[in-house]
Amino acid sequence: RVKNDAKLSFNSSSLGNYKAISNYSSMQNFDSLMFLYNIGYPVYVNTIDDISYEPVFLSILGVKYICTENKYTGAYGLSLIDKTEDNYLYRNTYALSPGFVLPEEIKDFEFTHNSNPFEQINDFASKIADVGNIYESIYPDGDTLSVEPGTQLFIYNKSSGLNQTFVSEDGEEEIFSTHKNGLYMHRKGIDDNYIYYVYSSPKGGYIHFDSSDKATELIAYTLNSNNYDKFMTHLSENQMTVNSHSQNVLSGEINSHQNGIIMTSLAYNKGYKVYVDEKKVDTYSVSDALLAFDVESGTHKITIHYTSYGFIPGTVISVLSLLLLLTFYIISHKK
Repeated sequence: RVKNDAKLSFNSSSLGNYKAISNYSSMQNFDSLMFLYNIGYPVYVNTIDDISYEPVFLSILGVKYICTENKYTGAYGLSLIDKTEDNYLYRNTYALSPGFVLPEEIKDFEFTHNSNPFEQINDFASKIADVGNIYESIYPDGDTLSVEPGTQLFIYNKSSGLNQTFVSEDGEEEIFSTHKNGLYMHRKGIDDNYIYYVYSSPKGGYIHFDSSDKATELIAYTLNSNNYDKFMTHLSENQMTVNSHSQNVLSGEINSHQNGIIMTSLAYNKGYKVYVDEKKVDTYSVSDALLAFDVESGTHKITIHYTSYGFIPGTVISVLSLLLLLTFYIISHKK
């Protein structure tokens, strides 16, 4: 998948023929919308945007490349591939394959609505590996939030009227508020909040707010890069190797070190059929959103088939209707 901040529309991936999370459709699956909102994505009634940057699930959802107008200086796990005058292309070195093994406890994990996304991601990670908190909270002092050099800062606004100015140690100022690079941080829809990455923070400095009262509404966290590295390394050791893929079939192998579940980055749908060592297995969803299935320890061949739900009965009904129409036509013609 590709994350593209410089896109022309929410459906630029369809125009440019690349896979992305961003999408605009009145047929959006509500559970998928809520899942992405709960982990800090900008989500509206029928739209998913990917202008936010949250590295943990960016990697879990297999986003391998980032095309952006923003210079992600010091962003851990991103390597600069190319740049033009206005855009940068990064590779996410932690992007996972479409499937990886997790402990059975994750089967019942639920991301909840209107909760702190950073703490939910910490909780999710703690049930998978003993790595400590990936995100660590920091708090403003009055109307100022100090940012140490080298810090990767993430904010999650609770107030749509909050205006902030980031001032780096070299005096450079950057204002980010309700409007940023032509994109609104707060928009009408399911909710107004999403994770925003302050990409200038590796310079160090401080963030000044236009109100001390509003500053207390800010949820601000820094990334513990060591814990993030340990967590993603743990996941990558138990991920699926893809041997082949097409429009509706994905196949590969996985070596599971434990009995557990394979959680995929595919949105759960009844149209999926999964085979482990050529035997069909039951599927279910993690947090009502991602396709998953059980697996025992050892090396296994995995095949995932997709057929649009209702396609077969729909085809049968259409054929029977056509035959009935032809029968009526023949009888009518004879008369």
